[in-house]
Amino acid sequence: MKDMLREQIEKVLKELGFPKVDFSLERPAEEEHGDYSSNVAMQLFSKFQITNAKLQTNFKSQISKYSNPRQLAEKITEKLQAKSPTSPAGRYQLKAIASIEVAGPGRKKNIINHKSYIKYVDRIEVAGPGFINFFFKPEYFTLELERILEEKEDFGKGKALSGQKFVVEYTDPNPFKEFHIGHLYSNIVGESLCRLFEANGAIVWRADFFGDVGMHTAKALYGLWRKFQIPLRQSSGQANAKFQIDWRKFRDLEKKSLAERVKVLGQAYTLGSQAYEDEPKAAREMKKLNLLAFVASQEYWQKEKGWKPRVDYRSHIGKIDEEELAEVRELWVKGRTWSLDYFEEIYARLGTKFDGYYPESLTGEWGYQVVMDGLKKGVFTRSDGAVVYKGEKKGLHTRVFINKLGLPTYETKDIGNPLMKYNDFKYDKSLIVTGNEIDAYFKVVIAAMKEVEPELGEKTEHLGHGMVKLKEGKMSSRTGKILSGEWLLDEAKKRVTEILSNLDTKLTKKERDHVAEIVGMGAVKYALLRGNIGRDVAFDFKESVSFEGNSGPYVQYAYARAKSVLRRANNQFSSSKDQSSSNDSNSKQFENSKIENSLKIRKLKIENFDLNREELQVLRYLDRFPEVVEIAALEYAPNTVCSYLYELAGRFNTFYNKHSILGRAEEGKQGKQGKQGEQGEEGSVTSINQLPQSTRALRQAQDLVAFRLALTVGVAQVLKTGLGLLGIAAPEKM
Repeated sequence: MKDMLREQIEKVLKELGFPKVDFSLERPAEEEHGDYSSNVAMQLFSKFQITNAKLQTNFKSQISKYSNPRQLAEKITEKLQAKSPTSPAGRYQLKAIASIEVAGPGRKKNIINHKSYIKYVDRIEVAGPGFINFFFKPEYFTLELERILEEKEDFGKGKALSGQKFVVEYTDPNPFKEFHIGHLYSNIVGESLCRLFEANGAIVWRADFFGDVGMHTAKALYGLWRKFQIPLRQSSGQANAKFQIDWRKFRDLEKKSLAERVKVLGQAYTLGSQAYEDEPKAAREMKKLNLLAFVASQEYWQKEKGWKPRVDYRSHIGKIDEEELAEVRELWVKGRTWSLDYFEEIYARLGTKFDGYYPESLTGEWGYQVVMDGLKKGVFTRSDGAVVYKGEKKGLHTRVFINKLGLPTYETKDIGNPLMKYNDFKYDKSLIVTGNEIDAYFKVVIAAMKEVEPELGEKTEHLGHGMVKLKEGKMSSRTGKILSGEWLLDEAKKRVTEILSNLDTKLTKKERDHVAEIVGMGAVKYALLRGNIGRDVAFDFKESVSFEGNSGPYVQYAYARAKSVLRRANNQFSSSKDQSSSNDSNSKQFENSKIENSLKIRKLKIENFDLNREELQVLRYLDRFPEVVEIAALEYAPNTVCSYLYELAGRFNTFYNKHSILGRAEEGKQGKQGKQGEQGEEGSVTSINQLPQSTRALRQAQDLVAFRLALTVGVAQVLKTGLGLLGIAAPEKM
């Protein structure tokens, strides 16, 4: 509809002698202002009233006819509309539209011709300084509802990114360290963006980049030594201490659960970090371990993948004790493997499955030669024995890419990372999702990349998200007060369990545990996604796990409520099928055991009754979903989906609380409901078997029930699809 309106506006502009102009055609903030609103008249007036001799000459005669944008808007509206001989006086309809295609993925195109389509356009109004507001009849939205029933989970999918290849890098936790809340946030943002891109036709490659070499690894290795209290011994003829592990004690650790092993790794890293800052001798030992870990990783890849080294790390170290190196290599491999296995358990819980993994031990080698080649070309320069990029020439700052020891820094690893990803997946766009504390860092890295690898540099974009702040204070892995991602998920699940235990949910213990996991996860994800990605998140448990207000559980509960209605409908109509002797074709359409399938073949006949305010509010809002999904993908804004779902859930809850869906008596006065009002007195309808028996009244009542059930199905489907785009499951029961 939106594209067609834009096309017709452009045709009118051409008829009036105006060239194309950029203008908006958007959903008004207030629905009283229409279903779409355009600022085309104001844009035209602004463009052609500026001081520009050429424009004044070409369009002076046209624009001079109108003293203000509103007059121009009225002229455009006059061209767009014409009185219909079949419509009530004062009702206007578009005359320019010839046809509209209603189609979706896997669905045949339904071409609606000019005459049948025109009845769905109610009126066009000029408002304010010159806005043109478009209003559509309820029948149009019913058509969209039928589309939801037919397309199901495909409703909302679009083609804005059709065929484009996106690689999205996110999460990026480092082995030997805990999976903290920052990693959790990155994962939740990245996964949602992947799903939004896919919903708009993109082909997505999920990438995980992690640091398995570097000083954090050396600190963890040193902490393990200290943890097991194995003294460093002086080797004969050497001034430096020799790294050694008591493997008998270490084997005992290997027998423990993965969770216990990972916990020890985290403790070791914290211990090493403290020693590095407080003990000069320990710091020297860790620098040595850092060098050995680089060599160990290189040898590991040679053995595992037949990797041909691109960097001669040994030349930067000097003489190496091979026995010591072997111990470092085994400890590095063990710790790395445990960490990655642990991360995979978390990914499975979060619903993420990566396509490619990119360790710094490899990306550093990919990037090293690129940087050295860039040094020869003058992109990089030497400074105090290191290789640096002078970012000042781009209005940025200087960063080190190869340190004095000849080792690649994070910067070089991030130069190699896109090369390695492109080798696996020939992408059109590479999006890197991290915390925004390294925004300035990535500006330098991407600037350097655009000089040494222009094609990939232009395709790369960094998206920085805010920090998660809790009442517990700032996270710190050095002090050991780190707040892990698992802790946040477990705590949310615990609190949801407490809420469920106080409700009459009729869930078994097993079902309650399953629901608590789904709802707790939804609470965390929704809370982290509902705000602008670039802003910090002040996470509050009480607010996030609440079944009321703008929260994940609130939206999930609306879905579960809709599904509960549909389950009752299935039971009610299945039993009424056996009791009814009616041969009415409308009655038979309810006989399918799945009410959703029955409604697919039933034409929604809303002409038999008037839609009430609550029905229309839900119906009109469902129509917005595809546009919300497109905007969320193009603007990297999952929060728009959150806002939409919250509003839709609220509208459905209002409708549910005020009106009967299955023909049951409502609490309080039901009163008249449009044309079926003759049977609408309080308490007059208690079940489908007690509907009025006159043919006309029966059909009216059945049409109303069918419409309301269809509306419930549509809401449930859109809520489920929308939650899925956020990575949130939709529980059938709560």
